[in-house]
Amino acid sequence: MEDELNNYTSFTRSVSLTTVPLYGLDVNRKVRINSDRLKGQFIINRLTIPLNYNGMMSVTLNEITDSLY
Repeated sequence: MEDELNNYTSFTRSVSLTTVPLYGLDVNRKVRINSDRLKGQFIINRLTIPLNYNGMMSVTLNEITDSLY
């Protein structure tokens, strides 16, 4: 219930990125990003893994926000 409230009642950042395939990632897994432009904890919503040998993987993440109460 708390996750649904956080996702639909507050402004969360959504991030999309393209990278070389990282086969250890999975949906609903929490990752931490710490770069110059972006910092925080995110949860993986969608993965696209290419089937060809030279493809790039795309990942969609949503920021994990603090509790509302």
